[in-house]
Amino acid sequence: MNGAAIIAILGLPLLACALPAHASETTDTPVPAEIRIYGPVDPEPDQANKAGDREGPQPANPPSPPVAQLSRAYVQSSLVYALPPSTTKATYSYGPADPQPARLPPPGEDAAQSAAGSSPEEPEDDGPLFPIWGKQARERGIVLLPAFGMAGLVVDNRQTLTGENLAIALAKGGTIASDANLADLPFVVPTKLKSHTTNYQFKADLWVFPFLDVFATIGKTRGKMDIAVDIDLDAFVPFPFCRPAKPCGIINLPFEADVNNTTFTGGAIAAYGSDHWFISASAAKTIAVAKKDRSDIQTTDLGVRGGPRFNLGGDVVLSAYVGADYFDFKTRVTGQLVTGPLFDDGDPLAMKYELDLRASKPWAAIMGGNLQFGRHWTMQGEYNLGQGSNRFTVSLTFRP
Repeated sequence: MNGAAIIAILGLPLLACALPAHASETTDTPVPAEIRIYGPVDPEPDQANKAGDREGPQPANPPSPPVAQLSRAYVQSSLVYALPPSTTKATYSYGPADPQPARLPPPGEDAAQSAAGSSPEEPEDDGPLFPIWGKQARERGIVLLPAFGMAGLVVDNRQTLTGENLAIALAKGGTIASDANLADLPFVVPTKLKSHTTNYQFKADLWVFPFLDVFATIGKTRGKMDIAVDIDLDAFVPFPFCRPAKPCGIINLPFEADVNNTTFTGGAIAAYGSDHWFISASAAKTIAVAKKDRSDIQTTDLGVRGGPRFNLGGDVVLSAYVGADYFDFKTRVTGQLVTGPLFDDGDPLAMKYELDLRASKPWAAIMGGNLQFGRHWTMQGEYNLGQGSNRFTVSLTFRP
């Protein structure tokens, strides 16, 4: 008997004892072991598939497998049960309610413990309500400031005006009837029409869209209008006070119309740009209401601006710009005045007037800049220079 036969004789009983029961239940001749690997997707073995219950004729003396084959099969079968559960394949079901595979619990942790330690998925945050389409802008990498802002601003405006529809009632002496009819008198000609006003405003604005800002202001306007008229007294005062031998001549009558109004402004700004430049267009309408109806004011302001943007370090950004502005100024002034002694007999001249004024040269060039500190503070300075006007604006804006 050689060595291989001895190993076969001595090894078979040991392996038979280690194999599962159905692999050793034979009478005389060993039956090849049926090796089945069980995992998460394999069903339990069917009891009808056991070797003793199989249908059909069975071989009387099946050949005995080699020892090496049985040993290899046993080792493979044993390794399957020795591996931890996380290394076996598992099937997952994906669908609308399960977009991601569930996390498998680590060895030693059951599903209940795993579920208790997990937090529910938070809903996606679309950001604030305004500006509309702000989420899409942020997804494109556009940095948006807070939509709502509050500002204080001061506007100093000097304007050359032109007069229209001058109506006057004149009377020799110190009084004039309250119901005196005003008429267009050809011998009264305006010679000076200028205004100087300062406007203090509180402004609130809202970026409705990433490219459109709407705003409203309320404020106070104070100042004066310098008006002067030439009056041909010879055409007005009858003989004998003014006569060819002693003409009264033409007098220049200057006077002022005070401005003390409450102003209301509404407007919008459309803007577009990048980290390095911007352009904008603005439109605003202002109504200034006086306590007396002698100096109500309406203005229409249209402007375009554009220029580069410079990052000065940190969160400080400077936007310098130039542009053009159309500033139409309309007002009607009414009033009454009395001159000093004007005639030989010492009588003064009383005058009641009504005059429409508007900007003579509404177009102006713009130079200015915005200095932005982080996301919340912005300072602005702007100067408008035209043939008949100059205007300076400063403002400070806070965006909470």
